[in-house]
Amino acid sequence: MNEHFTHVQKIHVVEAMWQVGYSDAHLNAHENHLISKIAGLLPVTHGEYMGAKMRAREAADPA
Repeated sequence: MNEHFTHVQKIHVVEAMWQVGYSDAHLNAHENHLISKIAGLLPVTHGEYMGAKMRAREAADPA
């Protein structure tokens, strides 16, 4: 992924992982840790990581 994805695509991957994590309305510690680890390996910045997390959380809870 690091060789073939653009930085923007990597951020989208992180956001998609957050969407899966929030899909059951419960984010557990294992999901959080795994997404954090993968985001660090891509790498995306902490700000980009948190932005992706917030967007996914908002999309999961439109209320």
